[in-house]
Amino acid sequence: MNTVALFNDSFEKCLHGRYSTFFERFYRNFEQRQPEVRRMFQGTDVQRRYDMFEESILILVDYSANGTASENLERLATLHTRKGATPEMFDEWMDALIQTLREVDPQFDDNAEFAWRDILSTGLEYLKNSARVAIQKRG
Repeated sequence: MNTVALFNDSFEKCLHGRYSTFFERFYRNFEQRQPEVRRMFQGTDVQRRYDMFEESILILVDYSANGTASENLERLATLHTRKGATPEMFDEWMDALIQTLREVDPQFDDNAEFAWRDILSTGLEYLKNSARVAIQKRG
């Protein structure tokens, strides 16, 4: 099975029948790794956070597929840099995501992890570079 198919199958499993569990565990795992994330998104409705997370994944997938930064990716980068996201937070985001996938999907294996990292990495690099630029501007 190719990387895209592995990713799609895994993503579908997480959303189908495990939606709430997947997102709850992701945010628990991410906030344990990066406690300041709770402050960054304080006041944001929980369902809105779940929707934003799912949309973020889809935006990163789109960037991986076509290599062009969409308005949505640019908005995502702007939102996170305004909230003070650092490049390291995006690495922790990915690690928390992999941890969560392993927790909710007993069939999640190293091949599936490779697929997720491979597909999301280009978009995450875009976000990390945006964060670096914002940090440099703040001086």
